[in-house]
Amino acid sequence: MRKLAGETGPASADSETVASRIKVLLVDDYGEFRRTTAELLEHENDRIDVIEAASVEDALSYFDSESIDCIVSDYEMPETDGIEFVETVRQSNGDLPFILLTGQGSEKLASKAVSAGVTDYFVKGGGPEQYAVLTNRIENAVESYRFRRETARLSRINSLFREINRQVLLASTAEEIKEAVCEILTSSDAYQFAWIGETSESGDIVPTAGGGDAFEYVEAMLSRYGRSAFDDGPFGHAIETGEQQVMSDIRVESSGQPWRELASEYGFRSMIVLPIQYTGSVPSVISIYADTPHAFDEAEQTVLSELAEIVADGLHSTATRAELEMREEVLRTITEVFTTRDGALREQIAELMQVGRSVLGTEYATLSQISGMEYGFEVLQTPDETIFSGGTIPLSETPCEKVIAREETVVMTDVDTECGDSGRDHIWDGEVNRYLGTPLTVGESIYGTLCFYGSGRSGTGFSDWDVTLVDLLSKWIGNELQTQRAEMGFTQLYETATDLLGVTSEEEAAKIVVSRARDIIGLPEVVLYTFDSDTNAFRPLAATDTGSHRAIPADEDSPVSAAFFAEETILRDEESAGAANGQTIADGKAVFVPLGDHGVLRAGDTTGGVFDTQTHRITELLGATIRTAFDRLTYETELEDRQRDLEQQTVQLEQMNRLTELSQKIHERVLRADSRSEIEQAVCDQLVASDICSFAWIGEYEADNDRVTPRTWAGTDRGFLEESRTPSNETPPPPAVQTARTNEQTLNNNIADGLRGKGWQRRLLERGFQSVVSIPLSYQQLSYGILTVYAKTPDTFDLPTQSVLEEVSETVGYAINSIETKQGLVADRAVELQLEATESDDIIHRIASIADAEVTFEGIVPQGDTSCIVFFSTDASPDDLQACLDTVPRIERLECLTDTEDTSLFEATVSGTQLALTVAEQGGAPQLLRSDGETLEIQLEVPQTVDIRQLIAELRRSCPDIELVSRHKRERGVQTRESFHSELTAQLTPRQFEVLLAAYYSGFYQSPRDKTGQQIADTLDISQPTFSHHLRVAVRKLLEQLFSEGGTTQHLDR
Repeated sequence: MRKLAGETGPASADSETVASRIKVLLVDDYGEFRRTTAELLEHENDRIDVIEAASVEDALSYFDSESIDCIVSDYEMPETDGIEFVETVRQSNGDLPFILLTGQGSEKLASKAVSAGVTDYFVKGGGPEQYAVLTNRIENAVESYRFRRETARLSRINSLFREINRQVLLASTAEEIKEAVCEILTSSDAYQFAWIGETSESGDIVPTAGGGDAFEYVEAMLSRYGRSAFDDGPFGHAIETGEQQVMSDIRVESSGQPWRELASEYGFRSMIVLPIQYTGSVPSVISIYADTPHAFDEAEQTVLSELAEIVADGLHSTATRAELEMREEVLRTITEVFTTRDGALREQIAELMQVGRSVLGTEYATLSQISGMEYGFEVLQTPDETIFSGGTIPLSETPCEKVIAREETVVMTDVDTECGDSGRDHIWDGEVNRYLGTPLTVGESIYGTLCFYGSGRSGTGFSDWDVTLVDLLSKWIGNELQTQRAEMGFTQLYETATDLLGVTSEEEAAKIVVSRARDIIGLPEVVLYTFDSDTNAFRPLAATDTGSHRAIPADEDSPVSAAFFAEETILRDEESAGAANGQTIADGKAVFVPLGDHGVLRAGDTTGGVFDTQTHRITELLGATIRTAFDRLTYETELEDRQRDLEQQTVQLEQMNRLTELSQKIHERVLRADSRSEIEQAVCDQLVASDICSFAWIGEYEADNDRVTPRTWAGTDRGFLEESRTPSNETPPPPAVQTARTNEQTLNNNIADGLRGKGWQRRLLERGFQSVVSIPLSYQQLSYGILTVYAKTPDTFDLPTQSVLEEVSETVGYAINSIETKQGLVADRAVELQLEATESDDIIHRIASIADAEVTFEGIVPQGDTSCIVFFSTDASPDDLQACLDTVPRIERLECLTDTEDTSLFEATVSGTQLALTVAEQGGAPQLLRSDGETLEIQLEVPQTVDIRQLIAELRRSCPDIELVSRHKRERGVQTRESFHSELTAQLTPRQFEVLLAAYYSGFYQSPRDKTGQQIADTLDISQPTFSHHLRVAVRKLLEQLFSEGGTTQHLDR
């Protein structure tokens, strides 16, 4: 059939296929020749269809819209000749048969034509037989062209099949298969690009993979025409019918499609949409595009259909493998939850329900407990969160009503249709229409339901695997609930027994039992009665409800009394005829368990029923546990009291051991010290090294400035000592100042308590100190400073610690006194002081004032802590001094030892502080103490190490107006008298020294004796044999010191 270039519509087709016919484009500007040639060609071969074109321009326009098998063109034509035409054709199609006609043949033209790319060169003329030759050449050229194309296509198809098969085998996911297929098809020369679309849950076709410009084209189509271009086009038809959709020539066949214009813009001429089918559905399609019309002939369609089957098999295999892996993972997850048991059962159930939601693709899941017609939410999972015990609703308002009624799994794919509005509970939204629920059996009865529900297209069902999974979850949860119920009872019974071991009263034990009983035996109403023998009644100790329970008389006919006296458990499943007192529970059940001699445990409910064996057994075990606890309560309480006492004693003993150890260390360090500074530093270091305090310091009080100046310290004070150097007018003053003023301990065990202002308390708190104590360091009324200790915890300085610190302070005072005395005795240099006073309460000055005579101090012997014996000489008569005994209360006894014409020696026992002792305690030696009643002359010798200012301050206590008259330094040389005295006193005990001194001053060694041994013994308040014994020992040691080979005599000689 001939057709002129420019005519619309396809030529009519006969029974032969398009592929078997030969479409020839005949181009010649001479119309008569063109028509004749077309008729003769079609006549010679009925397979040939000729399309006539009068010019190259007409031919090119038709060439773009038709599938041409061969071009036959005249050489000589106006505007564009045949050579130029073939060059234009070869730019877009380098293999299409092209036969050049010419009226005159020449080798030059033939060479030029071949070079331009013509397939054959034919010279016009020769009569009608030439058309047979031309027809034969056309048929040969087309057959050769088609053979080459078919060979290339087969090679291309084989390559596609191999590559796609390889990629399908290599791919591990559906996405990898889709991407590989699209890329392979797009890279083929036969197609422009390809893309794969899938049906979403909403039914829309969604592109999931593509090659080349596929996604750009799809987005442009959606943007311009909307989703209807997919649903109503060949894509939707392919999914709906499961058949491939072919458009051989988009420009002609898609005239009714809105996307025809867009396809033209992208240069599409033909397309095919292949359904990907497996498992009885068409989940996706492959769309392939070509830039030539009729690109998808029957052979191509067959090949691509097979290709789609390969892709479908691959996707199905991948989906199956993924499904199996998913199931394996789900089962592994469930197994891990089964076996791990890390969390609580509810958390495990919630985790399993989450697995079920994920597999089933539902938004909601519930585990319910059915009580009558009430649907109770045990676990509720929503898209937002997991809720435990979420309330109750009527069972009739849920699809679970059918599950309970049928006692089997129920599947609904359209809840609205199957249940209506009454089947929607209050948590569902309007889009929920899929439901899968199964009964949850615990033991042999239905506990509740396990169900999953969510949104989705109506009719979307659940697979057999989904149903099997939910049944599996239900069975496991039911078994776990049953196991938990049994384990919980025994576990809580054990926990209750354990808790009862620590109770201290029956009331406490009763409260524990009642609070646990409901969970242990599952009965809500529990009362524990104790038997009160004084009132002969059962008194309620504890109950689960807040209502009052009256005491039950023991002689009353009640289940409580019956169980107690019969010592047997009583079960009541209904109201007892003889229980008019109301202690049994009407329309319910109750159990009464005797507790030995202690009372009865009653537990029950109002729902009725019968006690099962397990509940009966656990209840009796609970009663036995309570009875044992009550039996042991008294013993355990006493044992705990003894244990607490023992622990407290242990703590105190450990503390005393630590304090004793500290005291010993300080004593050892002090005894080894050679100087006062070493003693003080050792004390501070040892205190800080212990766990008693974190900072300690020793300071000296300056009375003039009313401050304590730090001398030695240990630990970190963080600047507190520097602030302490400045006198303050704080009230109360710092502890060290308080102690210096009162010479008594100052303690603050909680600095923060009663904090006011910003005084020394706040400064201590800022440095982390919370306890402080200040203790005077003194020895026999001599002050050697203030020891202040700080701790970082309150209440650190308890009584034992205070006692140790006081002992330490006494030791330090004694040690410092000893060191300074020793230093004074062995010092090479000394200071001689001359002092005077007119006001003094010293006994020498008082006697001189009363007797109006000159009195000179001769010696002193201490008598304990409060009195001493003073020896003095005076020119006054014994009768004149008798008035002193009556006037001065401090004089307890006065006796004249010797009475000569010029002077007399007296002995007086006096109380109170004596000036001579004060001088000695400060490290000095009195050379002269003399008073005429008006002026007291004092001449002292002190080592250079003695603090003169402190010495004078101490003397002012008894001589307020004492003044320093002169002060001289002198070299001591060999101090034989002092050395001898020191060594002798080191040999004698205090009592021996006292007896020797008293005998000497009492004239025991005078001839005749001024006093007998008995008289001196009476004065010392000892027996005469004791006096004689001490005197003989003292004299022997004195003589040994004088005459022994290594004794003092050698030193004296030197």
